Amino acid sequence: MDEKKFAGVQHMDWGVVCFMDILGFAGIWNHVDPLWLSDVMVNLRSEASSLGQQNETFEDPEALRYDVVSFSDTFLLAAIIVNYARHEDVVLRRRCFELVAEGALALIHGAALEEIPLNFRGAISAGKCLITGDVFVGPAVDDAARNHQQADGAFVWLTDYVLEQAPTLSDGLREWAPHGLILSSAGGSPSPEYTLRPLLLNYQVPLKSSGSPDAPNVKLRPVLNPVMSVPTRDPSELRRGMEAAFKRGSDTGMAPEVVRKMEATFAFLDCCEEALKREEEARSRRIRMRGNA
Repeated sequence: MDEKKFAGVQHMDWGVVCFMDILGFAGIWNHVDPLWLSDVMVNLRSEASSLGQQNETFEDPEALRYDVVSFSDTFLLAAIIVNYARHEDVVLRRRCFELVAEGALALIHGAALEEIPLNFRGAISAGKCLITGDVFVGPAVDDAARNHQQADGAFVWLTDYVLEQAPTLSDGLREWAPHGLILSSAGGSPSPEYTLRPLLLNYQVPLKSSGSPDAPNVKLRPVLNPVMSVPTRDPSELRRGMEAAFKRGSDTGMAPEVVRKMEATFAFLDCCEEALKREEEARSRRIRMRGNA
């Protein structure tokens, strides 16, 4: 993608943009109360939007802006650096990623743990964009919009354009933790009472483009890890909710494409849970080492 082709791109801000929608939403009114569904959509948007309040505790809150808008089952999340002189600031760029990632994870968990669960998929991009009210425009917006329905399962993944626009971020993305905690020696040692859960995992995300329905395009990409969320939450809760969402309305049997999406999603959750197990084992070793020091 060539940003120079976009008129006025030099006047845009730098930001992180995520598009997400719900798998199997078409015809969902056949299986759930539409009024209930409307309330759920409003509540999910409110929950994701509330993360913007956390930005007030950031050391430089006025440097960033965080927005969430929605239409039907489609959600747009964005965090932008509003100070043009600081567009290259790596700390601010990372904070943008954290805000958008945490907002997306709030949607994933909020939907999967509803009384009638729902599954999200989506894509995260970064680069030049302009956010004015409910209007999102720019190369990063186009990239996220174009890719957000490509995952063949309940994945929210980072597009190749992200790594092109922010190569300095890609080195540490997989090791991020929520609320600024970094799971690496360079980031210092988080509290030993905090269960460490990586924010992103590199995974071979099956994509619908450039592949047949039976053999989707597969490439190693950073993907949001939904298992990391609340430290005290049992990961099996998330799995049960996502399974129920895939099986909704399947009294006469699940369509092959739904089975494929569910199996691909659960294979990813297996990897997330294994990563969590490794992190918790490493945490236990660190605690023991401190006790023996």
